[in-house]
Amino acid sequence: LRGEHLGYRVQDTTLLPSTRLRVQLMAAPLSLAEVEISDAPLISVARVGDRAGHMKLNDVSNSHLPGNNSNLIFNNLRMYPGITAAGESVSDYIIWGSYPGQNYITFDGITLFSSWGINQEFGRVNPALVKNVEVYKGGYQVPYGDRIGGVVMMEGREGNRQRQEADLQLTNQMASGYVNVPLFQQKASLQLAARSTFAQTWQPFSDLQNTQVGDVFTKSNYRDVNVKLSADLSPRDRLVFSFLGSGDFYAATFDRRRRDTNSDNSVQLVTSSQVGSSLRYTRTWGKGGLTQVLASQSRYLPTRTLSAFFLEGEMRADRFQTQWSNTIDEQRVSVTHTLPSRGGHQLSAEVGFIGQASKVDTETPGRVRERPDQFEGRVSGYLLDAIQIMPGWSLDLGLKADVVPRRDTVFLQPRLTTTYSLSDQWRFNAAWGYYNQFLALTPYTDAVGNQTEV
Repeated sequence: LRGEHLGYRVQDTTLLPSTRLRVQLMAAPLSLAEVEISDAPLISVARVGDRAGHMKLNDVSNSHLPGNNSNLIFNNLRMYPGITAAGESVSDYIIWGSYPGQNYITFDGITLFSSWGINQEFGRVNPALVKNVEVYKGGYQVPYGDRIGGVVMMEGREGNRQRQEADLQLTNQMASGYVNVPLFQQKASLQLAARSTFAQTWQPFSDLQNTQVGDVFTKSNYRDVNVKLSADLSPRDRLVFSFLGSGDFYAATFDRRRRDTNSDNSVQLVTSSQVGSSLRYTRTWGKGGLTQVLASQSRYLPTRTLSAFFLEGEMRADRFQTQWSNTIDEQRVSVTHTLPSRGGHQLSAEVGFIGQASKVDTETPGRVRERPDQFEGRVSGYLLDAIQIMPGWSLDLGLKADVVPRRDTVFLQPRLTTTYSLSDQWRFNAAWGYYNQFLALTPYTDAVGNQTEV
């Protein structure tokens, strides 16, 4: 007989047959190491409530979460109120009830038209390069956002200019690597990061799904790469270049063989690719002013192909195929200048140009449709005055203007935000403003009835 209990020694003995058995366990004291209690500064992993609808998360909170790190950004954000409530779709960030396509998501100034892979298991931003995540759920001022929904701005790491760094991670789905190299006598750093899924050992068995009407075989793949160069041209001049590219595909084959010689076969192939880059130059002036020049481009291309054919004996009786693609391109150039604070006022202004183009190609049986490129360019700018009325009370007055030359229209968007601190524990935030959106995401339905928002 073997008996054991928490806090007691294990008792292993031989007993003789008897009507009454009594086994006595001996206590097993457990010695604990010395515990030292000391005060430590509180590490703030999230800043919530400093402005209306605003929160900011640093890299500390992004590196200590359970689960698959491929979706680290989303896993972090959805824990906060107002972002993707329970029961809602996970195909896009849902912020304060916004619809797909209404949120503005950027990484180092690069617009992300899709923040997910096709199978929604992998985020398109590599967590290894993310330093801070700033979210505006609504009521944001003129420098932020280009949509009517929320804003998610991700800032990449600066890199270590003192020493080389490398990191390799392996999971049952993905391999990811990160390399940091100092350059130019510790005046710059180059960061490289890449991720790739790999075929599973039991893929031929796990991907095959038997159904009552046939067999379904699925296959998917995802890869991305990030490059970032940060350099100090002088004590007052700074240059940052960032590049990201990702691509994935999903294929599903359905094969149904009936008892006779007839059979049905269909193949669905979905692919997507997203490429973007940005170049940011920052100049700090001697009297405290700050000038920033930003140029960025982004391109997203999803495609979907559905093929089906039906066999009667050895003769192909019917074949059906439909194809669809939707390309979106964006180019941005802007110049921003911030004046030093004087008399409780801090003025900033920006002027820039935004060009967006889309193209939809569809092909169905007996019909090929190619819509010409749709391009819309506009001049965008804003003025912002951050006023410190009194200690604990601030007021921001902003005016944003978008000029569309082709339509000869000016869209004015006044905005107002205020913050009043009642005490260290209580703060009052309020915001009001007009918001315009010049790009929309609409669902596509093919001839078979399949609907997609890829």
